[in-house]
Amino acid sequence: MKPVDYFLLLFLVPTLSYANEFNTDIEAPQMQFSSKTNSSVNSLLLNSKAHIEITGLIAKITLIQKYKNPTKQWVEGIYLLPLPEDAAIDVLRIKTKNGIIEGIIQEKEKAKVTYQKARREGKKAAIVNSERPNLFTTKVANIAPDSEIDIEISYLQTVNYADDTFSITLPNTLTPRYTPKIPRQEEGELDSTQVINSSGWNSLKNINPPQMSSIKNSHQITLSANITRGMPLANIYSASHDIVWTKTEKNYHITLKQQSTAMNQDFVLSWQPQISTAPVAAVFSQKDDDSNYVSLLVMPPQQIAQNQVLPREIIFVIDSSGSMKGSSMRQAKASLQKALALLSPQDIFNIIEFDSHTQALFQHTRIANTQNIQQAKIFVQNMRADGGTEIKPALNLSLAEENNEGYLKQVIFLTDGSVGNEQELLNIIHEKLGNARLFTIGIGSAPNTYFMRKSAEYGRGSFTYVHNMAEIEKQISLLFVKLKNPVLSDITIQWDDGSEVEYFPNPLPDLYLGEPLMVYAKTNHNTVGKITVKGKLRDKSWSRKIQYNTESHSNGIAKVWARQKIEYLMDQTVLGVSQDEIKQQILPVALRYNLVSKYTSLIAVEKEPSRPSEDNLTTNVIPNLMPKGSQMVIPYPKTATNAQLFMIIACCFLFLSITLILVQKRDHLENNHVN
Repeated sequence: MKPVDYFLLLFLVPTLSYANEFNTDIEAPQMQFSSKTNSSVNSLLLNSKAHIEITGLIAKITLIQKYKNPTKQWVEGIYLLPLPEDAAIDVLRIKTKNGIIEGIIQEKEKAKVTYQKARREGKKAAIVNSERPNLFTTKVANIAPDSEIDIEISYLQTVNYADDTFSITLPNTLTPRYTPKIPRQEEGELDSTQVINSSGWNSLKNINPPQMSSIKNSHQITLSANITRGMPLANIYSASHDIVWTKTEKNYHITLKQQSTAMNQDFVLSWQPQISTAPVAAVFSQKDDDSNYVSLLVMPPQQIAQNQVLPREIIFVIDSSGSMKGSSMRQAKASLQKALALLSPQDIFNIIEFDSHTQALFQHTRIANTQNIQQAKIFVQNMRADGGTEIKPALNLSLAEENNEGYLKQVIFLTDGSVGNEQELLNIIHEKLGNARLFTIGIGSAPNTYFMRKSAEYGRGSFTYVHNMAEIEKQISLLFVKLKNPVLSDITIQWDDGSEVEYFPNPLPDLYLGEPLMVYAKTNHNTVGKITVKGKLRDKSWSRKIQYNTESHSNGIAKVWARQKIEYLMDQTVLGVSQDEIKQQILPVALRYNLVSKYTSLIAVEKEPSRPSEDNLTTNVIPNLMPKGSQMVIPYPKTATNAQLFMIIACCFLFLSITLILVQKRDHLENNHVN
């Protein structure tokens, strides 16, 4: 064998090894994924139907996922399901032509055993596991060849109310999460394996499934919503989708303008009451066993004297990592340019940009004069999205310096929150915040709202979601109104009858202009009484008395209260409480109220097997769609080997091979010339 043949062989070895891990010979838009048997099959198709029922301060969402198996094999489907971070998932059903299989709540490890046993026995089964507060894995076993199966998941969530606008968000996909280092194997991964990837993207399958820009005949969703007519509305709109709505005797009915839409961005629905009917306070209740559950909304004062405004030290922190590439980066830059224009002459400021590295515009904060603001605008304009989402150094830098005396320090984070190390970052905020306040601005079509909402909560600030370019001026202006006004702090609630009350959030958060106090409580109080809300507005006392009547009924309050209690208990890990202790407190709550949590799962199993014992079962990981407007390039397909290294080696050998061929050809010509 000639020397060049050895090099060609070495070139082929890594290439063949890569192909063996993942079949790259795929005709778009068909997708294939390597199965556990190392064979490849066409992917499952997945479409969804969502209905939102809104009553008072609570929304019930019913999501039906339709899995279609176009292959000749029995298939198990695995899908990473993004949901709101406060979702109280309590219903799981398998719908087949033979009937409905109801799901039950079980401790997570027990549910896993139940599912695996049903999977082996050929029974149709489904399980919903929590991976993160806003990410859930749905597994569906034994989908027959050339057949469909419907999985119904229902959950409750709270309606957001701020700046005289109600809103609710339905996630449809996720932005790829960046993990600075490969963590230890975590509970609840898609297939209990890790992917070695030094770039930080796709380090764990349980938070980063495969993602595609489009898939033919798949990943479409139909949407509808009803808002109970508790008050007349002035406007109903969506910043994310085109909708149409009609008014009936009992409710307002909303649908998409088109019949269906791609599952590539969050659906945001907003509605505004008529000014004369905007709520100052609202109380709803639910009777369950021996307890009453109460939801409470109270609006703080709306007018603040301008002489109370303090000069501010504002630190802007902007994410320029790869996940922001495309429309997200344009939104972030436009948001920051608008924010710079709203600075007051007495303010001081700085900008910190981060991706894989962190850099600050100025060494120290500078006065917000024309020259410094112009320099900042040029700095922002020159930003480019690339690299990893290394938030930790930027977060440490923004909180490192002591507050300048006489200034109110406010840190504003602009990011899509696409990180997998949320807990580590929340710990930093808790430990280093001091007297500063942290505000987050969510950017993009599918941001990590859990991380940004919790960051603002730990940072005693607020979270703003900028969904598209048209919303930037309005949302940033509203945020700066809040930044310029003093906060309502030290809030307490008293039930006048002195009854024992367990309420959440606890402790109660600080409130900014336009933000209401929303509380969910469990109490044994009487059906009629008064609640007193007290707080401090700068150095002055503020209070409001509210008459309540628990006959104002609303379903779902008990489960929402339980979900908030679970979140409160999970937050205790930041304060140093052990995971074992937290688990022992969460389990009884999750099991009692039939909710999915970190330690519980919903599981549904049919009674009799469907798959013949002689037929094999193939596992498919169903991709999510990339967020709309994203231009991020993810190193897919995922493999169990370092495919990137193989490709580099292959290219090197190819170059050497070509060089040797040219050298041999030159020598041959020279020899012929001599002869």
